[in-house]
Amino acid sequence: MKRFLLFILLFIISCGYHFSLTDARRGKMPSKPLGIENIYIQLFKNHTSERGLETLFLNALVYEFNTRKGFKLVDKQQAHAFLSGELTGYKITGIAYTKGEYTATGRVSLTIKAILRNKEGKVLWQKTLYEQEEYHVANSPSETRDNRQNALERILKRLAERIYEGLIIGM
Repeated sequence: MKRFLLFILLFIISCGYHFSLTDARRGKMPSKPLGIENIYIQLFKNHTSERGLETLFLNALVYEFNTRKGFKLVDKQQAHAFLSGELTGYKITGIAYTKGEYTATGRVSLTIKAILRNKEGKVLWQKTLYEQEEYHVANSPSETRDNRQNALERILKRLAERIYEGLIIGM
Protein backbone atom coordinates (compact mmCIF):
# COMPACT_ATOMS: atom_id res chain seq x y z
CA MET A 1 0.00 0.00 0.00
CA LYS A 2 2.87 2.38 0.83
CA ARG A 3 4.46 1.73 -2.55
CA PHE A 4 1.18 2.41 -4.30
CA LEU A 5 0.74 5.74 -2.47
CA LEU A 6 4.34 6.68 -3.19
CA PHE A 7 3.83 5.84 -6.86
CA ILE A 8 0.64 7.96 -7.02
CA LEU A 9 2.38 10.86 -5.27
CA LEU A 10 5.36 10.74 -7.65
CA PHE A 11 3.03 10.47 -10.62
CA ILE A 12 1.07 13.57 -9.56
CA ILE A 13 4.23 15.59 -8.92
CA SER A 14 5.86 14.60 -12.20
CA CYS A 15 2.83 15.47 -14.34
CA GLY A 16 2.93 19.20 -13.62
CA TYR A 17 3.58 21.73 -16.34
CA HIS A 18 7.06 23.13 -16.28
CA PHE A 19 8.91 25.85 -18.12
CA SER A 20 12.48 25.58 -19.22
CA LEU A 21 14.93 28.17 -20.44
CA THR A 22 15.51 25.84 -23.39
CA ASP A 23 11.98 26.66 -24.54
CA ALA A 24 12.76 30.38 -24.26
CA ARG A 25 15.96 29.95 -26.25
CA ARG A 26 14.01 28.25 -29.02
CA GLY A 27 11.26 30.86 -28.91
CA LYS A 28 8.66 28.27 -27.84
CA MET A 29 6.77 30.26 -25.25
CA PRO A 30 3.10 29.72 -24.38
CA SER A 31 2.61 33.50 -24.08
CA LYS A 32 4.63 36.65 -23.65
CA PRO A 33 4.81 37.45 -19.92
CA LEU A 34 5.41 41.14 -20.56
CA GLY A 35 2.67 41.30 -23.20
CA ILE A 36 4.85 42.83 -25.90
CA GLU A 37 6.01 41.75 -29.31
CA ASN A 38 7.50 44.76 -31.12
CA ILE A 39 10.62 46.25 -29.55
CA TYR A 40 12.86 49.15 -30.43
CA ILE A 41 16.42 48.90 -29.09
CA GLN A 42 17.99 52.23 -28.25
CA LEU A 43 21.72 52.84 -28.11
CA PHE A 44 22.81 52.27 -24.52
CA LYS A 45 24.60 55.15 -22.81
CA ASN A 46 28.30 54.47 -22.35
CA HIS A 47 29.60 55.59 -18.95
CA THR A 48 32.86 53.67 -19.34
CA SER A 49 36.24 54.73 -20.64
CA GLU A 50 36.02 52.26 -23.53
CA ARG A 51 35.05 54.12 -26.70
CA GLY A 52 32.61 52.44 -29.05
CA LEU A 53 31.46 49.84 -26.52
CA GLU A 54 27.86 50.99 -26.81
CA THR A 55 27.86 50.27 -30.56
CA LEU A 56 29.36 46.81 -30.09
CA PHE A 57 26.69 46.04 -27.49
CA LEU A 58 23.89 47.34 -29.71
CA ASN A 59 25.14 45.04 -32.48
CA ALA A 60 25.14 42.08 -30.05
CA LEU A 61 21.57 42.87 -28.94
CA VAL A 62 20.28 43.28 -32.49
CA TYR A 63 21.90 40.00 -33.52
CA GLU A 64 20.41 38.19 -30.50
CA PHE A 65 16.89 39.48 -31.07
CA ASN A 66 17.01 38.91 -34.83
CA THR A 67 18.19 35.30 -34.57
CA ARG A 68 15.57 34.26 -32.02
CA LYS A 69 11.81 34.03 -32.13
CA GLY A 70 9.58 35.89 -29.74
CA PHE A 71 10.22 39.57 -30.40
CA LYS A 72 10.26 41.65 -33.53
CA LEU A 73 12.67 44.57 -33.84
CA VAL A 74 10.89 47.58 -35.29
CA ASP A 75 11.35 51.33 -35.64
CA LYS A 76 10.21 53.74 -32.91
CA GLN A 77 6.76 54.35 -34.38
CA GLN A 78 5.79 50.66 -34.44
CA ALA A 79 7.30 49.71 -31.07
CA HIS A 80 5.24 48.46 -28.14
CA ALA A 81 8.28 48.83 -25.87
CA PHE A 82 11.72 50.41 -25.80
CA LEU A 83 14.87 48.70 -24.56
CA SER A 84 17.49 51.10 -23.28
CA GLY A 85 20.19 51.17 -20.67
CA GLU A 86 23.66 52.09 -19.60
CA LEU A 87 27.08 50.53 -19.71
CA THR A 88 28.17 51.38 -16.18
CA GLY A 89 31.38 49.49 -15.57
CA TYR A 90 34.28 48.24 -17.65
CA LYS A 91 37.39 46.87 -16.01
CA ILE A 92 40.57 45.16 -17.13
CA THR A 93 42.64 43.40 -14.47
CA GLY A 94 45.52 40.98 -14.31
CA ILE A 95 44.66 37.77 -12.50
CA ALA A 96 47.66 35.49 -13.07
CA TYR A 97 51.32 36.41 -13.20
CA THR A 98 54.59 34.83 -14.31
CA LYS A 99 57.62 34.43 -12.07
CA GLY A 100 58.92 37.73 -13.39
CA GLU A 101 55.70 39.46 -12.25
CA TYR A 102 54.41 39.87 -15.80
CA THR A 103 50.71 39.42 -16.40
CA ALA A 104 49.95 36.01 -17.91
CA THR A 105 46.16 36.10 -17.75
CA GLY A 106 43.86 39.08 -17.78
CA ARG A 107 40.21 39.52 -17.01
CA VAL A 108 37.80 41.92 -18.62
CA SER A 109 34.49 42.66 -16.89
CA LEU A 110 31.43 44.64 -17.87
CA THR A 111 28.43 45.85 -15.89
CA ILE A 112 25.27 47.08 -17.58
CA LYS A 113 21.84 48.28 -16.58
CA ALA A 114 19.01 47.41 -18.98
CA ILE A 115 15.48 48.82 -18.85
CA LEU A 116 12.39 47.97 -20.88
CA ARG A 117 9.67 50.63 -20.93
CA ASN A 118 6.29 50.67 -22.63
CA LYS A 119 5.08 53.56 -24.83
CA GLU A 120 3.89 55.48 -21.78
CA GLY A 121 7.30 55.21 -20.12
CA LYS A 122 6.29 52.67 -17.48
CA VAL A 123 9.14 50.31 -16.54
CA LEU A 124 8.18 46.76 -17.53
CA TRP A 125 11.51 45.10 -16.79
CA GLN A 126 14.81 46.21 -15.33
CA LYS A 127 18.06 44.42 -14.53
CA THR A 128 21.65 45.16 -13.68
CA LEU A 129 23.89 42.50 -15.20
CA TYR A 130 27.56 41.67 -14.81
CA GLU A 131 29.79 39.40 -16.86
CA GLN A 132 33.51 38.70 -16.91
CA GLU A 133 35.86 36.73 -19.12
CA GLU A 134 39.50 35.77 -18.90
CA TYR A 135 41.98 36.11 -21.74
CA HIS A 136 45.60 35.17 -22.42
CA VAL A 137 48.16 37.97 -22.23
CA ALA A 138 50.66 37.25 -25.01
CA ASN A 139 54.16 38.57 -25.64
CA SER A 140 52.78 40.58 -28.54
CA PRO A 141 50.65 43.63 -27.59
CA SER A 142 48.51 43.20 -30.71
CA GLU A 143 47.81 39.55 -29.89
CA THR A 144 46.90 40.51 -26.32
CA ARG A 145 44.57 43.23 -27.65
CA ASP A 146 42.92 40.68 -29.97
CA ASN A 147 42.52 38.20 -27.09
CA ARG A 148 40.96 40.90 -24.90
CA GLN A 149 38.64 41.95 -27.75
CA ASN A 150 37.51 38.35 -28.25
CA ALA A 151 36.83 38.05 -24.53
CA LEU A 152 34.81 41.27 -24.64
CA GLU A 153 32.77 39.99 -27.59
CA ARG A 154 31.93 36.80 -25.64
CA ILE A 155 30.79 39.00 -22.72
CA LEU A 156 28.61 41.14 -24.98
CA LYS A 157 27.04 38.02 -26.50
CA ARG A 158 26.25 36.56 -23.05
CA LEU A 159 24.78 39.85 -21.83
CA ALA A 160 22.58 40.10 -24.93
CA GLU A 161 21.43 36.50 -24.37
CA ARG A 162 20.64 37.21 -20.72
CA ILE A 163 18.60 40.28 -21.63
CA TYR A 164 16.65 38.40 -24.29
CA GLU A 165 15.98 35.47 -21.96
CA GLY A 166 14.99 37.81 -19.13
CA LEU A 167 12.48 39.55 -21.36
CA ILE A 168 11.07 36.38 -22.88
CA ILE A 169 10.37 34.81 -19.48
CA GLY A 170 9.57 38.09 -17.73
CA MET A 171 12.28 37.81 -15.11
